[in-house]
Amino acid sequence: MKRNNILLSFLLIALFLYFFSMSYNNVMGKAVEIYVNASDVNIREGPGLDKNILEQLQKGEPLILIDIQGDWCYVEYKGDKKGWINKEFVTISSSSSEIKITPTPVLTPLIITPKAIPKSRIIFTTSSGLKIINSDGTGLKDLTSTEGDNFPIWSPDGNKIAFINYRTGRTLYIINSDGTGRKKLTENLSVIPLPDWSKNGKSIIFSAEFLENLYYTDVFHVNPETGNIKSISQNKNAPDLGPVYSPDNNLIAFTSRRDKNAEIYIMKSDGTNQLNLTNHPAEDIFSCWSPGGKSLLFTSNRDSDYKDLKVKYPPREVYLLKLESFKVLNLTNHPSDDYNPVISPDGSKIAFLSDRKDGTSCPDIFIMKAGGKDVLQLTDIKGDKNDISWSPDSSDIVFHLNQQGNNYIYITGKQKTRLLTEGFSPQWCPKK
Repeated sequence: MKRNNILLSFLLIALFLYFFSMSYNNVMGKAVEIYVNASDVNIREGPGLDKNILEQLQKGEPLILIDIQGDWCYVEYKGDKKGWINKEFVTISSSSSEIKITPTPVLTPLIITPKAIPKSRIIFTTSSGLKIINSDGTGLKDLTSTEGDNFPIWSPDGNKIAFINYRTGRTLYIINSDGTGRKKLTENLSVIPLPDWSKNGKSIIFSAEFLENLYYTDVFHVNPETGNIKSISQNKNAPDLGPVYSPDNNLIAFTSRRDKNAEIYIMKSDGTNQLNLTNHPAEDIFSCWSPGGKSLLFTSNRDSDYKDLKVKYPPREVYLLKLESFKVLNLTNHPSDDYNPVISPDGSKIAFLSDRKDGTSCPDIFIMKAGGKDVLQLTDIKGDKNDISWSPDSSDIVFHLNQQGNNYIYITGKQKTRLLTEGFSPQWCPKK
């Protein structure tokens, strides 16, 4: 009986392979037409981001699929030209719908559909303006078509975007998320990235230099509806940079060099009661508030040889400062260079950059629990990484990768690290 079962199994496998080969020949006997689904997509000499760019194709251009290797498609385009394109940027055209695999009446292979990636919006920058794309790679659209638009920041409700245009002397603008209502907010100011929205969306704060005096950097707030601007930090001695509202909008944290080195200050939202929180001779750079507003995250080299002038770049650590006690905790406590912490929306995890894997000049993204435990490496890709932004459900991270001057946007986290599109300065919409 057992021998008969074994023979039956071999017979079924043989039948499956026979019918599969017939179906495969039906497909491969016809050319598959696909088309480009985004603008300014690179065609490369080989299957990889490190391969030379041959030229750029535009959305809707037809391609003939020749071969597939991993995430890359070998295609024919513009007549007789050939090259490689990432499969994220192609879609099967309607003309290829005639290609069908003849079903076999004997066996139907089990197909396990992977869990769908939830859709949420991501805004990013390209050389031709701002674009929005869904996190699953669909829905790519132009938001602006003006060169120099950069550093987009969503309003808390996801209905508006603040951004800076470099072609007009770093001017601050806002625009509706559907691309309408572009509005200029600043004059005679050179705005420094990044601005920040109040949590009720009624104010935007930013650092800026007066065009007539670039040595004077102050913190300003502007009403996005009326355009009224006010200088609030009122410090003419040194730069005040990177202001961010507390979750309740009552306080503003920022980095200041008024004490000859970088210190973290807080003040009330009207600019009063300015207080030096760190007061340390090392370089303390503010990063972000905790979601509850009870603590701050910052980067500092205070536990390294920062006083040794022979050490050009003393390694940094990620710290937590508790406002109730002013207690400072070293969260990373590692000899490597750890910096740029970004806390997840639910407050449970902190993402940061570190060279702890091999000490190279191309750090990777790591995450840890909010208390500093369970450090996990998320990326292992060559290139400079920055602009880390969490998904609204705290499961994934979008970031900018620069490889030899080429700019890409990747997503990592719960899903495996994957290429989303080409561009830079990505920001995940805070609303799902």
